[in-house]
Amino acid sequence: YDRETMTYRFRIEFETLAMFADIGINGHVLNISLVGQGSSRPTFGPVIAVFEIKGEMRKSKGIDYYNAKNVKINLDLTDGTYLFEGLFDNNEVLVRMTNEVFNANSVMVTKVLTPTLEKFAEVGVKKFLKTLTKISYKKLFPLSQ
Repeated sequence: YDRETMTYRFRIEFETLAMFADIGINGHVLNISLVGQGSSRPTFGPVIAVFEIKGEMRKSKGIDYYNAKNVKINLDLTDGTYLFEGLFDNNEVLVRMTNEVFNANSVMVTKVLTPTLEKFAEVGVKKFLKTLTKISYKKLFPLSQ
């Protein structure tokens, strides 16, 4: 924690990170078509996530509160495995072929998806931090006083 800039920096490492999402998509990843409603179950690993949260103090009724202003997350995703279900109007052949192509090119697919995953992570962390704005700085970080 840097008191002068009110910036928190930390790193989290995961051996693997599994995700699940219901998706509705009409687009391409590396010229691989993805169309329809379905689900996605990517697993990444190993993962190193570096967080930088910049904020400022605000005072309300004499109590200090930390307000996060900027969140930056850098992800180092070594590789991934991908499983899609239900896309292409449940066309099992197209879904299987898509899974095979994604997994055969998993390092490249993971590299291309990383910036989007970083943005998703930043949005999620910002939403989480917003829930903490009503908790005093002293209660959030009792050892920092």
